[in-house]
Amino acid sequence: MRIYIAADHRGFSLKNDLVHYLVSKKYDVKDESNKELDIHDDYPDFVFSLSENMTQVTDRGIVICGSGVGVSISANRYSHIRCALGFDVTQIKDARQDEDVNVLAIASDFASFELSKSLVDIFLTTQFKNEGKYIRRLEKLNEHSHDDCAGCSCDH
Repeated sequence: MRIYIAADHRGFSLKNDLVHYLVSKKYDVKDESNKELDIHDDYPDFVFSLSENMTQVTDRGIVICGSGVGVSISANRYSHIRCALGFDVTQIKDARQDEDVNVLAIASDFASFELSKSLVDIFLTTQFKNEGKYIRRLEKLNEHSHDDCAGCSCDH
């Protein structure tokens, strides 16, 4: 499993800590962020890079900004991304099992390193239930993807 990770300046420190943590656990980590802190960077640039590079079904992503909301919105612009903002281990476990979430968003202003590690651990180890009702729901989401929205009036 390859783990892509991206953060803006507000998530930069937490991202670095999580990269070290993931590497110590022998994950293949690809950092899509700045290598040096830049307080003028913009989260969409890094999240778009992460989303475009996540091409394998087994790939997972972690995106970080101050509130976690901006990176969530950015990631969910891609039809193959299902991003959830994590705030509780049980919530992320459910999101992995039921919605097959493949990107975890973390709010660096509200999540400690310890909580973030717990969220990441459950995100990376929980499997999708792969049962009828969950598959059906994902298929409905895929049917309404903007990537498949030829001829509509939306800006995508």
